[in-house]
Amino acid sequence: MKTRLLNCTASDCRAAFEPSGVIRRLFLSLLIVSVLDYAFLPEELHSLAKLDGIATLSFGRTVLLTLLLTFLLTAVALFWRTDHLERFGTLGVFAVFTFMAVKHSYTIYFYLFCIAILVLLAVDAFLHLKAEEKLCADVEPSAKEKADEKQEVGTIDLLFGNSKAMRLAALILVILFGATFVIGVITMTVSRVLAHASPTYDFGIFSQMYYYMKETGIPFTTCERDGLLSHFHVHVSPIYYLFLPFYALFPSPITLQVCQALMLAVSLIPLYLLARKKGLSPLCTALICGALAFYPAFAGGTYYDLHENKFLTPCLLFLFYFTETKKPIGMAISALLVLSVKEDAPVYVAVYGLYLIVRTLVTLYKSDKRDKIFGFLSGGAMLVVSLVWFYAVTHYLATVGDGVMTYRYSNFMYDGGESLISVIKCVIMMPMKALYECADAEKFTFFLQTMLPLLFIPFMTRKHERLLLLIPYVLINLMSDYQYQHDIFFQYTYGATAFLFYLAVLNLADMKRPEPRRALALVSLFAAISLFVPTVGAKIEYYKENYEANKAVHSEIDELLETIPEEASVTTTTWYTVPLSRRRILYDLYYGSDAHTFSTDYVILQPNDSYINRKFATDEKKTNGLANLKKKLAEYGYVLVDEIEGRVLVYQKTQNP
Repeated sequence: MKTRLLNCTASDCRAAFEPSGVIRRLFLSLLIVSVLDYAFLPEELHSLAKLDGIATLSFGRTVLLTLLLTFLLTAVALFWRTDHLERFGTLGVFAVFTFMAVKHSYTIYFYLFCIAILVLLAVDAFLHLKAEEKLCADVEPSAKEKADEKQEVGTIDLLFGNSKAMRLAALILVILFGATFVIGVITMTVSRVLAHASPTYDFGIFSQMYYYMKETGIPFTTCERDGLLSHFHVHVSPIYYLFLPFYALFPSPITLQVCQALMLAVSLIPLYLLARKKGLSPLCTALICGALAFYPAFAGGTYYDLHENKFLTPCLLFLFYFTETKKPIGMAISALLVLSVKEDAPVYVAVYGLYLIVRTLVTLYKSDKRDKIFGFLSGGAMLVVSLVWFYAVTHYLATVGDGVMTYRYSNFMYDGGESLISVIKCVIMMPMKALYECADAEKFTFFLQTMLPLLFIPFMTRKHERLLLLIPYVLINLMSDYQYQHDIFFQYTYGATAFLFYLAVLNLADMKRPEPRRALALVSLFAAISLFVPTVGAKIEYYKENYEANKAVHSEIDELLETIPEEASVTTTTWYTVPLSRRRILYDLYYGSDAHTFSTDYVILQPNDSYINRKFATDEKKTNGLANLKKKLAEYGYVLVDEIEGRVLVYQKTQNP
């Protein structure tokens, strides 16, 4: 059978309107329009490091030209086979774009990212050409090939067997991985609390917030913004109430650390179920679960204690599992839990909803009616509900709360506004700007730390709709210029982690032979462990040894702090807000105003706290902060009533100034 260039049959005409082809032409058209816009910018506006050039472009014009060009390319596809030309055209246009952009905005990391994308586009184009040539060869498979193929499909990914004993062994292995993760995280986080190494921002805030939730049911704090307010005026995170029953039984900051470790370990359950549902063998499933347990960004993100973002990984993985198994109630509960994590959490649900819609469109002529209905309804519902919720919570924060933290994307705010819509428009008008902002030394390191343990498996697919699942990783972790969002020791990795492991499971399941799956899963686990040990493992060991070496001193500090009456108001340095958090009035010395700082019953200091010098020092070397603070305390009527030399100074207010 020879390939025809001229289309004339009804099936060929329908092929021109296949969603996958239309999406491919839409992307190519946008790329062409962006290249032309960039080429015609004045020379001085070509730098992608600035927003001046993008500010001169018209979003409406870009969208209109892109749609018109897509229409023209689709019209051509009615008469000629253009899929090869479209793929190689995308490769060529991006190569031209790369040449122009790198010429005017060169950095080694930007260059490397562009080359990596060029390689992926080239591989896709040539693999599609090879597949088409094989199809056109019209060679009938031999009887042996048919038998092998039938056997392979019937025994997908058995690896070392799918017996009851193997399933039990794999389950035990997953439990051991989970237990190891829990022990490691608890060791690090609890040691930080016991060694007074957890600061006000952010664990002191959450420790006091849970005290208020236990006493009043409302997430009030006084140390977060130097005054009484609901934490939900800063971040809308009702999911925190899930830990409240446990905190009510055991009201201690340590309870929160233990709850967080156990909650994160729960992520292995939906990952295990998802991998088994997709046909991975018990052993391969266990290895993937182990890779998550030792994934540096998974345990590493607990380094700065409790945060609402940690709920994202288990909730999203349950959402993926319930969607793959078509269980609407489970999907709805999981999606609502994700939305309750934070005001930006709807992004994750919206992306997944968009993916479900596009996946259904791409398989429109291959799937049955029930799958189509399920895909469109579930994806559409997720997309609509998440967008409505996002608008509601951001409006609430903008009008009632402290506002939305859009400054973290100021590198995309080309119009001087503060709306995240500007980020979307900027990326559409100039896609290369997004790639440029993803490329610097810190982000390149982060990219390797998060992708090497997965051996880049999330990219190993020719189902292009799956690349939509990379949006959270790119948007949240790479595009922002907020340094903590691309650091494995902060809390911003947990949504992307769920998507990356979901992609890994999907792509491994697509591999026809078990050997590549076995090798990739095994090496992925070893890669995760080898990176975990010198990064997260080193921190676990440090905090464990630090606490044990000074256990007697820290116990003495706790005994002294426990003598402060719970009903007393306190101002303290950042390292003592956590043990003093179970009270209604608590201020951080560094961030507090003088009106609040010197109005409390007690001021408790850590003499060697660098924050004291930052705020109160007046000499050039920033060394007389403590002396100056002591003078101010005396002026406001405070006297020293207790101390542990070099560790704690307790001042009590005895009279008003």
